[in-house]
Amino acid sequence: MPGDARLATEGELEAARRIQASLLPASLPKAGELKLTARFRPSSAVAGDFYEVLEAGPGRLGVLVADVSGHGVPAALVASMVKVAIKAHRERVDRPADLLAGMHATLRAEISPGS
Repeated sequence: MPGDARLATEGELEAARRIQASLLPASLPKAGELKLTARFRPSSAVAGDFYEVLEAGPGRLGVLVADVSGHGVPAALVASMVKVAIKAHRERVDRPADLLAGMHATLRAEISPGS
């Protein structure tokens, strides 16, 4: 790969890493005496791994851990869509089946328009 193209690709990957890091929670909520910690180490420069923790009521948390199929920038882009979908349906966190159904509908509409 020529030098300029390689530098451009490295710059794009660094931007994608920063975006991916911004998708992960900056801090995790507590539930009573339970205190969560997390460490994120992707297997490649950019990946589709994702987690979110939502408060589900007094002393209750909802935890989503996702591994988007594939690696690299495409998987990271889908992970960003998962972040938007879970935030859009966060009021259903105390009803996991409803939360996942809502997320599925949102993601299906965005990933497969017209389906």
